[in-house]
Amino acid sequence: MQIRVPTRQDEKMINLFLDKNLSHQEYKAINNVENEYFAKNGALLLLEDDKTLIGLIGAFEQSPNVLTINHLIINENFPNLNYDQDLFQVILNHAKRLHFDLLEINIPYISDNLNNFFKSNHFNYANTHKLQLKI
Repeated sequence: MQIRVPTRQDEKMINLFLDKNLSHQEYKAINNVENEYFAKNGALLLLEDDKTLIGLIGAFEQSPNVLTINHLIINENFPNLNYDQDLFQVILNHAKRLHFDLLEINIPYISDNLNNFFKSNHFNYANTHKLQLKI
């Protein structure tokens, strides 16, 4: 298992992954990794197993003090091995290093496992799909 930063060459693979795993809901395609994430003090991370993309997480600077996670997807064909929590922890550490005050999660679907994880880590629900953690 490996968590890595994508390159522009990964964008096609990322969008195919999004299309396959989010076909039942609306989502925004990722057209430019650098501009959409890294230029905004954010991050996009890929979780791979033997060069197969099994998950990703994306976050960007919503405002000077707020980092917002807008993608957190794990391939449904992989058993729940807390991969979503592993990806989340890397983004949380990123937010702390960049001195954000608040981490928001604004994603359309949160698994029961991840929801329990968030509750145990003192996230507050702003609405149905939006959680906040004061860092």
